[in-house]
Amino acid sequence: MTRTGRSLVLALGLSMLGGVAATPAWAVPANDNFSNATTVVVPSDSATVPANNVGATTESGEPLCCFTYKTVWFAYTATDARQLTIRTSGGFNTYLAVFTAGNPGAPAVNALNPVASNDDVSGSDTSSSVSIQPTAGTKYYLQLGGATNVAEGSTSLVLTKAAPPVVTVASTTTLKAPKKVRVGKKATIVVSVGTAGGPATGTVTVVVKGKTTALQLVNGTATFKTRKLRKPGKVTVTATYAATSTTLGSGALATIKVKPKPKPS
Repeated sequence: MTRTGRSLVLALGLSMLGGVAATPAWAVPANDNFSNATTVVVPSDSATVPANNVGATTESGEPLCCFTYKTVWFAYTATDARQLTIRTSGGFNTYLAVFTAGNPGAPAVNALNPVASNDDVSGSDTSSSVSIQPTAGTKYYLQLGGATNVAEGSTSLVLTKAAPPVVTVASTTTLKAPKKVRVGKKATIVVSVGTAGGPATGTVTVVVKGKTTALQLVNGTATFKTRKLRKPGKVTVTATYAATSTTLGSGALATIKVKPKPKPS
């Protein structure tokens, strides 16, 4: 007789004798207690962590809302101050809460500070979602439970950071041009654009006598040679570096004096 067969005979025998056969219990999750919270790491912008509260319990002193049953715990240490959204994905009717330790040096389940909590995302969506503005270096404790006393199963915790802030830096454009050029000669113009982080990239626009030329910066520098300057007088040269999503624009101006050809002696 197989083991299953022997078990069935034993259960039937106990029933006939008026006894009760014990039903097998689910194993308690490893992170059932606050002190055994599972560490969560968000390596870049997001992370998905499996979660299961089948067989979970609540412990003495644990903060419980009217919607919290069969809880498991996670711990996340913020690496930056970007807004963090934590949500459950699929499985069962969840309740999610976030806390910090009243005493970070000796965290205890009965001495937690509430940060955020949520039962249902909407009337038709029983998953949970919270957003927090973390402080870098602070440890946050995530409490995940069922929203009813029979709500249990497997789900996922999805942690998503907001996009990093765009840092805008200033740029400086310098323009080098000869002060004087003889009629019939060309002028060589050198434009340099720099930022606090080093040479700028992209293009710079040069205007000479109403003619516009876009030049590609290489290591923050572009060189341009004008056409032959055929009339005596002053020629204005402008160089403009347009703003980008991360760099402010800048410009520079220079004047070239075009001298007439010397008179023959």
